[in-house]
Amino acid sequence: MALVLFWGATGVLMRTEKQSESRQLKEAFLLLTDRLIELGLHQIDCPSFYDDDPYEFRACFGLKNTPESFISTLDKNLLSVATRTVGWQQDYGSWGAFYRLAKNRHIRFGISLTAKEIDPELEKHLPLRDFYAFGRVTVVETED
Repeated sequence: MALVLFWGATGVLMRTEKQSESRQLKEAFLLLTDRLIELGLHQIDCPSFYDDDPYEFRACFGLKNTPESFISTLDKNLLSVATRTVGWQQDYGSWGAFYRLAKNRHIRFGISLTAKEIDPELEKHLPLRDFYAFGRVTVVETED
């Protein structure tokens, strides 16, 4: 009987910890998306090719400027709340960088910025019609 109570209590404790982690992840995601909106990004529906994306905490944005002109502003702002783990790099016209939150090193996020003119699928995406570029942020929790 004691073993059953122990396992039951362990299960409740693990669920409570998991809920707390999930809440922290959601709070970080909301904080980050709010900050991106304050910097001038406009939240839009993600293109359908992200429908199978396994990440729960993902948001897409439209950007009026070029990615290159926005990166320094974005980076300066993010470095007040996060540490850059991989600096801005360009690959096939998409810029990307990765960060860890300063307050919770287990929460990481990646940001990508792409001029829509280099991707025919982005050019067809109606929510991007008034924007020059597409942005995407993904927030995850890691164990390391």
